[in-house]
Amino acid sequence: MDEMKQVINKLKEANRMNKISLFIGIDQECGVVNRIPNEIHNLKNIYDVSKNQANNIDEYASILADILLYFGVNLNFAP
Repeated sequence: MDEMKQVINKLKEANRMNKISLFIGIDQECGVVNRIPNEIHNLKNIYDVSKNQANNIDEYASILADILLYFGVNLNFAP
């Protein structure tokens, strides 16, 4: 879990003097495609959530955003 965060922080530190910030991207779709460590959270696929609990999508997206922000990820390629 800490390894992912450490690698991202090292990349950001190496880029510290650059005027252009790094984009740290991930394809975090949850469910079958899960790029974040399982110790953090095993969220369901957003498509499945939207079918059964459409009113919870904003909360779900906020939780995922907080998790990615914790690791230093600022770009998610997932739908």
